[in-house]
Amino acid sequence: MNATVLLFFGYTTLATLFLGYRFWSSNNKTLKWFGMGLFLNGVAFAIWSTAVLQHSANLDTWVTAGSLFLALALVAFFKASANVFGENSTFFGLGVIYTIVLFVTRTFVYPSTPSFSPEGLLFFNVQPVVQAMYILAFVWAVFPVFNYMAEKVYQGTTGEIVRYGFIVVVMGSVLLIVSTDPALVNIAGWAIGLAYLSILLTAGKKVV
Repeated sequence: MNATVLLFFGYTTLATLFLGYRFWSSNNKTLKWFGMGLFLNGVAFAIWSTAVLQHSANLDTWVTAGSLFLALALVAFFKASANVFGENSTFFGLGVIYTIVLFVTRTFVYPSTPSFSPEGLLFFNVQPVVQAMYILAFVWAVFPVFNYMAEKVYQGTTGEIVRYGFIVVVMGSVLLIVSTDPALVNIAGWAIGLAYLSILLTAGKKVV
């Protein structure tokens, strides 16, 4: 069992859950919904971490369960971004519909075939159509919140660390989902880890 893989999943799970809880406890409605999304995303990572720890033969069930919580996280992210645009119900409604279509597509229409690499890495093996859908979902759901936090909540260097740190986390997470290149997955893992560390040391200390 690859200790580095276990360390990554453990660290990422704890960092996501902790930051999610911190933002969820905010009095700011946008940050509260964003924190809820982060926390649900942390639950998804916890499920995938369990699959990696057990090196489960029933990997598809574990990955699908984690993907369900990821879909719930996207709904919360869409709600956070809708608040950025003045509680835009149309934005939120379209986001929810898109998330449902995404989950149905990845589960039933173009199902993934997750597997472990010889190095112990978890490959999601997502189909190309679903890859594109995930990329669009993340950009659509969370980038407005990143800009809002950088421009309206935090100031100066902290704001930019939050904005670009979370962008790195999202880009790295997308690479983890779509890539089957061990080197690229390792790079994405390190990038996510460092980005989370920078956020934890700045915005994570004090949530508005």
